Amino acid sequence: MDPEAFACLPAEIQRELAQEHGTLPTPLPGSSLDPEALSALPEALRNEVLAEEARERRQREATAARAPANPANATEMDNASFLASLPPDLREEVLLQVTDEVLASLPPNVVAEAHVVRERAVLHHQRGRQAQQAAAGAAANSLTLAGGGGGGMGGGR
Repeated sequence: MDPEAFACLPAEIQRELAQEHGTLPTPLPGSSLDPEALSALPEALRNEVLAEEARERRQREATAARAPANPANATEMDNASFLASLPPDLREEVLLQVTDEVLASLPPNVVAEAHVVRERAVLHHQRGRQAQQAAAGAAANSLTLAGGGGGGMGGGR
C-alpha cells in the first residue's frame, strides 16, 4: 500500500489494515522519521506517530494551498474565462473598453452582453448630455426673460 495513502487514513483504519495484512506502516516519502526507530516502537505509538506526521503534512499542504497564488505558476486563461471570473461592475467596465478584435474572439453570449452594456452606456451618456442641454437652455431662458423684460420696460418710456 502507498505509505502516503495509508497515512491519510484515520488511525482506526490504519490499525485494522496493519492487523489484517500483518505489515507495518512505513514513513511517508520525504519523512524525517527513521524506519528502524519507527519499527522499534510499540504498534499503538507507531500508528500515532505516523498519523501525526500525516496530519502535519496535510496541514502544510492546506497552508500552501491557501497561500497567495504565484504569478509565475499561473496557467493561461482564455478571455471568456477571465471575464467570467470578474465581479459584475469590473466585468462591465472591461466589456465597455475591450477592442473589437478581442470582442470577436469571445463566445456569442458574451458578445451580446458587451453590446447591451455598450448600448446602456451610450443611452446613459445621451441622457446626461440632454439634461445638461436642458439645464443650459433653462438658464439661458431665465437670463433672456430677466434681461429682455427689464430692457423693454426702460425703452418704452
